Amino acid sequence: MGVVQRVLRDPFIHFAVLGAGVFLWYGTVNPQDEEAAPEKEIVLSTAQIPALTARFQASLQRPATPEDVQDMLNRLVREEIMVREARGLSLEQNDPVIRQRLAQKMRFLTDAAAQSAVPTQDELQTFYEQNQAEYASTPSVTFQQVYLSDQPEAAAKVIAALEAGSSPRELGATSMLAPGLQDASQRMVESRFGRGFFEQITAQKVGQWQGPVTSTFGAHVVLVEALTPARVPELVDVQDRVLADWRRDRSDSLQEELFKELEAQYRVVVPDMSQIREAMGL
Repeated sequence: MGVVQRVLRDPFIHFAVLGAGVFLWYGTVNPQDEEAAPEKEIVLSTAQIPALTARFQASLQRPATPEDVQDMLNRLVREEIMVREARGLSLEQNDPVIRQRLAQKMRFLTDAAAQSAVPTQDELQTFYEQNQAEYASTPSVTFQQVYLSDQPEAAAKVIAALEAGSSPRELGATSMLAPGLQDASQRMVESRFGRGFFEQITAQKVGQWQGPVTSTFGAHVVLVEALTPARVPELVDVQDRVLADWRRDRSDSLQEELFKELEAQYRVVVPDMSQIREAMGL
């Protein structure tokens, strides 16, 4: 593919053209004298910290750390910049929504560019290979179990009886637990027997009664009948999902690029960590 064709297919070029068109349109309908334009400035002070920490406490049910406050201040700066730029493009006209909605409209510009982008098959393959774990199927297991309650020492005797032909239902302690599960995922197994049980039984040999294995309820002997490992599908089997994820990832990248460009136009004043700690009385 020629250089010109590659450039024209690059979604960043699409975004640049889209962004340039939007700002050119705005400059035409809202001409400004650069010398007369007021300095862009965002100033956050420590006076805002008590309200931020109170809101954080009410939302997350824990006190805010200085790092939490710094993160909230940084998010306020980001929101303020996006809101001002959205208003500068008159995106708030006839729209009674709150500040976050205005910032979101700025995000729509990058989303539109990303959604119109068409990756080459090589680009999609590379993205897929970098994120294969996201598309793998989960492992599953088919097993039987005999519940021993709080008597793990009975495991050897129960296993001997099972190997001699006794029915699992005739052995062990009485319980309401399932005698086994068929082709069960980790989530299903652990919803019935508790966290860690899936990892224990999938470590056992297939086709052999073994134990004791411990669950939330006590000890068990188990027979793993089948174990299906996680499977990574071919790209062709999940291509639509990979394409959607690629576009979402590209949209995030474009959004970050846009924000950096806009942020560079502002002088931002935010309390530093020492001022944050002082305002919090730490």
